[in-house]
Amino acid sequence: MIIALRTKSVQVTRSSWLLFMPLAFLTTAFMPRELLSGWFKVAVTLNPVDYVMAGVRTIIIEGWQWDSILPGLWVLIATTAIMLTAATWSYRRATA
Repeated sequence: MIIALRTKSVQVTRSSWLLFMPLAFLTTAFMPRELLSGWFKVAVTLNPVDYVMAGVRTIIIEGWQWDSILPGLWVLIATTAIMLTAATWSYRRATA
């Protein structure tokens, strides 16, 4: 929504999935964290998508293990709050 409000372009908004794809590949979905090294390990650690994916993986494989799920849940809540605030600010600015 932020991209749509800022650019006012359907084409740019449609292609915004290109921003998410690198974040999806910089996760532990393809390789365990213990086997990562260098800049890739740092990128995975900083990537909020990895924490959410780890929480979902825990639910599917192990069940409701809250100590593994809560970090992903907190990252999801924080990211949602930040993005909702930014989208509201962008909307108010675009319609003012």
